[in-house]
Amino acid sequence: MFKKRLATICIMLLLVLTGCQKLSDRDSQSTSSSVSSAMSKQSSTSSSHSSSSSSANSPSAKPAPTSRISQLNKQLTGALGALVLPRNDGLTTGSSHLNIRYTQAANSKTIYYSVGSVAETFNANALQNEYPYAALTLTSYTSANEAAKQVDFQQNAANLPTTDLGNGITGTIDAGAGQRYLHWIQAQWSFLVHAAAVNGEDPVPTGRQVVAWANQYPLPANRGAAQLQVGTGYAALNQQFTWQAGTTVYRLKAHSIETAMKMIASMK
Repeated sequence: MFKKRLATICIMLLLVLTGCQKLSDRDSQSTSSSVSSAMSKQSSTSSSHSSSSSSANSPSAKPAPTSRISQLNKQLTGALGALVLPRNDGLTTGSSHLNIRYTQAANSKTIYYSVGSVAETFNANALQNEYPYAALTLTSYTSANEAAKQVDFQQNAANLPTTDLGNGITGTIDAGAGQRYLHWIQAQWSFLVHAAAVNGEDPVPTGRQVVAWANQYPLPANRGAAQLQVGTGYAALNQQFTWQAGTTVYRLKAHSIETAMKMIASMK
């Protein structure tokens, strides 16, 4: 009997020890898993921090270079005060050698735009020897009514032949003494194109191109007038745009019609 009880006690002790061992192993595994998870999170956090630090310490992207006309405009406003100026030089090549000089009188300022073999210092005396491709004059008047008188806005004349210029615009043609004049009104602007018939010039193709450009390069909403030429000579500033803004009259003369319209459309 004693031996049976001893055997039973031994079996019960063995079962208890086995259960304790399993609980110990399970706790050990749980602890190991928790430590592993914590280490993984710490590693992830460290990696993320390292990545952020690397990103923060990496050199930033270089700012876009300032255009030549932006640099010169800043100098212009520094010399003449706040002005409405072209932000586009109107050129397709040579912009890095854009040069600007100015003159001023009591109530007006004229800015000359040219392209040289080098980029000269702003308003350098040497620029007086460069032919400008455009000249912008700003003139102040005592009243808006006085300023309005400086804009030669013309209405279409009656009883003249007409021609379609596209975009719903109709022009009138006046001819005589070997000259041809094409006139039309588009938005708040009147346009007059002169052609020398004696030289075989026709104002209509130029007129159609200008109508298309006016949609591509919007002119100021103020009332304005353009006097344009089909023929042009070297360094001639015979493409003229004039418009009023309050008591100020702007007049841009240029060698190229498109260049002038690009410049005007960018003014602010």
